[in-house]
Amino acid sequence: NGNQFNFTSTASSNANITYRWQFGDNDTLVTHLDTTVRHRYKSDGTFFVVLEANYFNRCTSIQNISVNVVPAPVADFSYNAPVCEKQTAINLTDNSHVTSYTSTIKSWLWNIDGKVSTTQNPLSFTPATDTPIVAKLFVKTAEGCASDTVTKVITVQHQPKAYFSVPSTLCSSETITFNDKSFFYAIAN
Repeated sequence: NGNQFNFTSTASSNANITYRWQFGDNDTLVTHLDTTVRHRYKSDGTFFVVLEANYFNRCTSIQNISVNVVPAPVADFSYNAPVCEKQTAINLTDNSHVTSYTSTIKSWLWNIDGKVSTTQNPLSFTPATDTPIVAKLFVKTAEGCASDTVTKVITVQHQPKAYFSVPSTLCSSETITFNDKSFFYAIAN
């Protein structure tokens, strides 16, 4: 994918001028018509861009600038599992990062089953039902570079039903047998 930039020559007259663009990534473009060109960088980093404007091979002007291409951040998060309805507090932990650059993530946008949070790590919550929870995260760097949205579905288990039985008559001299009959309710798909 990469990052696309528009470069513009502000020459007062573009008639009979040849523009030679060097983009700092081993890519060069020579044009006679356009004072605005587009270039897509395939990676992040700092690139030294040079524009040479040449009029009939007699008059030449050169300008150069540095272009800093910041990588897009990668949105990611984790959560504790397993999750049980009415018992387990869900903690969403931001694990987003920016690869190979000194940029930092400055904004977070969470959507947790329609509820929005803009903190790095939202407040924990305990699900009241066994309905799956859809959590989404989108982040931006200090420079405004945006991530894709990461979506995870958190499975919430039914609360188990503890149940056991014992014989109706219990004698003090005998071993008593306890029968475990605990169960989970069936999960509907």
